[in-house]
Amino acid sequence: MLEISYDRRKHYFRQVSSHAFPLTTERAKKGKIVAAKEAVRIIRDNDTIATGGFVGIGFAEEIAIKLEEYFLETGKPRGLTLIYAAGQGDGGEKGLNHFGHEELTRRVIEGHWGLAPKLQRQATENKILAYNLPQGAISYMYRDIGAGKPRTITTVGLGTFVDPRNGGGKINEKTTEDIVELITFDGKEYLAYKTHPINVAILRGTTADTDGNITIEKEATKILSPIGKKVYAIVHYDNFTILPELVDEYTEMVKHIVNKFYTGVTRYTTSTFLRAKLGDALKKRDVAPYLFESSQEAKRALGKE
Repeated sequence: MLEISYDRRKHYFRQVSSHAFPLTTERAKKGKIVAAKEAVRIIRDNDTIATGGFVGIGFAEEIAIKLEEYFLETGKPRGLTLIYAAGQGDGGEKGLNHFGHEELTRRVIEGHWGLAPKLQRQATENKILAYNLPQGAISYMYRDIGAGKPRTITTVGLGTFVDPRNGGGKINEKTTEDIVELITFDGKEYLAYKTHPINVAILRGTTADTDGNITIEKEATKILSPIGKKVYAIVHYDNFTILPELVDEYTEMVKHIVNKFYTGVTRYTTSTFLRAKLGDALKKRDVAPYLFESSQEAKRALGKE
């Protein structure tokens, strides 16, 4: 049985970059569609890199491999800041472990260190600047960075090790700069997380266009096909968001996955509004919603409790 959860992220993204590159004859011929080994060369020294993915799902492994190879061959780029919400890696060599080289990465701002032991080692040995912030706060930070806001303001993290009164999320002695501030509005305390302009986003998808839009319609197929048989699934929809213009494509993808890979599937979310909207969208595609309020109800309906 699979259990699937959604994080707060849109179903397409746009690259954010302030770089300017000379338009050589070769680049004019190729346009923006290039091989991974060429794509990583746009990354400059001291850039801030954002990556997407969850464990081994949705991570652009080929790009990370080519970036590591390019660094080992040339010593470039250097001094990168890496920012990401969920952990991405296999606890060994894959995922963000490709960034675990001294001088390649200078600073890491992240929501989960557990799957990247090479980055962990750099942090515990005081070789990089290192912060551990809430995954949700970082997810919202992407939106605020895109909007040009100087801070992400939330009550999340108050009273924890992320609170500046308790260390501000710094995880080693080398890290001294405060990136979390305590503020007060109307007598109530909040944390203000400093935003960091992103130069390059490394994202994985099925289809992309030259404007930076990326879709994920076949990514689930790539993940589920190796299982080799149909499975039961419970899908957690709390924190799920999608642009209205993508609802039809999303529900069509769900229908394909249900028919091809699932013996049975139930879904749950505490949001009454989302249960109604998602239920209507699935029904239009002749997909039985089976939407419940809690995981216990979803498991009982599936006969797995």
